[in-house]
Amino acid sequence: MIRKTSAMVEAGILAAVAIVMALISMYVPVLGAFVNFVWPLPIVICGCRHGLKWSIMTLLVATVIIAMIISPINAFFLAAIFGLLGLILGECMRRHLPPMKMMLYGSVGAVIALVLNIVLSFWVLGIDPIEMMFSSFHQSLEQLTVYYREHGMSEADIKKTVDGYAEMLRMMRIIMPGAFLMCAPLMAFVNYMAAKKILTKLGESFEAFPPFTMLQVPGWILWPYAASLFAVTYYYQHDQASWMYT
Repeated sequence: MIRKTSAMVEAGILAAVAIVMALISMYVPVLGAFVNFVWPLPIVICGCRHGLKWSIMTLLVATVIIAMIISPINAFFLAAIFGLLGLILGECMRRHLPPMKMMLYGSVGAVIALVLNIVLSFWVLGIDPIEMMFSSFHQSLEQLTVYYREHGMSEADIKKTVDGYAEMLRMMRIIMPGAFLMCAPLMAFVNYMAAKKILTKLGESFEAFPPFTMLQVPGWILWPYAASLFAVTYYYQHDQASWMYT
């Protein structure tokens, strides 16, 4: 009974911390972006100390209160993107999995969460967040053209500059899937290291990452890597609009 009460109190405190972090991420510039990145921390800590049931309860309580004081949409996407990562990392740390396995599971969870965010945007809000982002970029290009024209830049220079930015946006669209895949392990690593530092001070112990010089790339990765190099090289010269190039 005492243990259950202790878990309930700690889960409530961690839910409150998650709510405060959501408020900071919403209303504090610059710092808010970083706090948003480590928002899963309270969920991870609760899951490691008290198990998956309590971490789910912490996430649900935090999500409901954030929906009430900020907006349901913000709460929904915080839970969908960062909540899943927090639940997975918390359970992995509770089981004291090796760091590399933890990174693998956490990265997969982060990728699923990012994909889930895009899918839910379609189904719940009826919007395409990626297209919205690129539409805002293109509107900025139009405003930039007007700005250059008002400040006396020649049409040839304006066209050259704007075409350069347009090409950069085209490349951004192509590398977007890769950016998602790179962002996932970064999210998992940052949250794991932060949670490990906090939990170590609370008496937990975790296995250290192997030295970087001991890490090895599996041999099978060379085959898809070589195939991708061939595809990029070939289709860059022949058909950049092809899905194979993308």
